[in-house]
Amino acid sequence: MQRYFDEEEIRLREQISELLADEWSWVKDPHNYEVVVHQRRAFFHPVYAFGTAAVKGEKKLTGNTVAYWEIDIRQQLYGTSLMFGIGTLKADNLARCTFIDLIGKDEHSYGITHLGTAIHAGVSIKIGKKLHPSRCIIGLLFDGPRKTLTYFENGKFLCTPFTEIDTSRDYYPMVASTAQQSQFYVMNQKTIHIVRPLADLALSKLADTLPPQATISLPLPKNLINQLLHINRKRKRPFSDLPPGYQKSNKNTVAYADTLRPIIEIICDQVKR
Repeated sequence: MQRYFDEEEIRLREQISELLADEWSWVKDPHNYEVVVHQRRAFFHPVYAFGTAAVKGEKKLTGNTVAYWEIDIRQQLYGTSLMFGIGTLKADNLARCTFIDLIGKDEHSYGITHLGTAIHAGVSIKIGKKLHPSRCIIGLLFDGPRKTLTYFENGKFLCTPFTEIDTSRDYYPMVASTAQQSQFYVMNQKTIHIVRPLADLALSKLADTLPPQATISLPLPKNLINQLLHINRKRKRPFSDLPPGYQKSNKNTVAYADTLRPIIEIICDQVKR
């Protein structure tokens, strides 16, 4: 087991070393007065902690993004919940008058707490011991193509608690805190944008355009039909879902397939290579 972790850490470090320098800041939420933002510094609950607050970064994380960043925690780790992770624009930035694990409370975010728990969609799992209580630097590696989020603590591999992230949505770096006068500074940002294979893009376009029930009659190999159905399942799209303007009939399925024939030909051509 230790050998696996050592090999995984080497692979991850090599991956990070190949990323390009990046720069982004935290975004001020005009409706959230519990966080004072100044570029890369986020200062939580400057007077008194009346609940739980979070802040998002400018960096958009997509299915084609590989990004690394570090959070320098400039005080002792204390309080009900300090969290580090990612979230969509729908992820909450504030929970008034309540001290909770804000990142990961629903399907819109993924995060870990300083107490050693990973949370997504309200489900929590223990990832190990608590984070180091003083001068802790948390590194996060988001790998869109692999659909993973990996954590480091003070430069050492900690865990990869999230391995099936829904990358059909865009995410942003997040931190959250219940602790009075807690500060977080983002630094050492790196990134690279991975160009998706043309066949993957074409499959995604087909999944956007055709209803799931129509994909089974497309002139594609069975493994690609299954891949399209899998895309729709991951998007939690009902099999009977119909796009605007689409009428349920075999004739319409054929008509849609004809308009999408250039995309289908691209997929078949790419698969043959």
